[in-house]
Amino acid sequence: MITRNEEKNIIRALASIRPGIKRGLFNEVIVVDGGSSDASLAVARDSGAVVISSPKGRGRQMNVGTAAAKGEWLWYLHADCLPAEGALEQMLAMLLKHHRRAWGYYRARIDAPGLALRVIEWGMNLRSQLLSFPYGDQGLFVRHDLMQQIGGFTESPLLEDVDLVRRLARAGRPIRVRLPLLIDPRRWRRHGAWRTTATNWRIMFDYCVLKKDIHTIARRYAVEEQADRRLDVELQEGAVL
Repeated sequence: MITRNEEKNIIRALASIRPGIKRGLFNEVIVVDGGSSDASLAVARDSGAVVISSPKGRGRQMNVGTAAAKGEWLWYLHADCLPAEGALEQMLAMLLKHHRRAWGYYRARIDAPGLALRVIEWGMNLRSQLLSFPYGDQGLFVRHDLMQQIGGFTESPLLEDVDLVRRLARAGRPIRVRLPLLIDPRRWRRHGAWRTTATNWRIMFDYCVLKKDIHTIARRYAVEEQADRRLDVELQEGAVL
């Protein structure tokens, strides 16, 4: 599990997998922290997880966790994602059923009501199933030996999950866990459901179709994020309460 200033989310995430820990579904739980200034580290240690500090960056943090892991299978869980009830057991059953496959993912469920989010969620799952192209917030799980063969995550500022899945796809079809992983809705709430989706599509188009450099895409994305934050502050300062 990777985290950075995710104190509240990591409490929920670790609680959601605790039944799996007690039942022996996991050999170890590793939390890789990217420099939190809140209580994320203390919460993770209190839960009994192995806690490792790392320079921030999702790809870098997940590579650090991979290097420390000892299990046959690796499950990459973001701190703001939670498995639905029964999803852990279903993952284990699918691993046994499809023992020849080397990687897989969960069906996505955005953890908030709303028609727009249901449509976006439907599109995410359709893309994942038809194209075998899930994203990192869908709980990717991979055989340890395969991760070593393909060289792990690219330590880029953006799209580390997309780059990984493109390489994993060469190893064959993924396992799909039908019970969902619940994804925190904050990105869609912060910028709006359709605007967030349009931004994601544009980033994917730039990377997959136009073949733009990841660092160039990341710089533009960061500039837009900063502009959004400034606008949020301006609106809050000008609000009448």
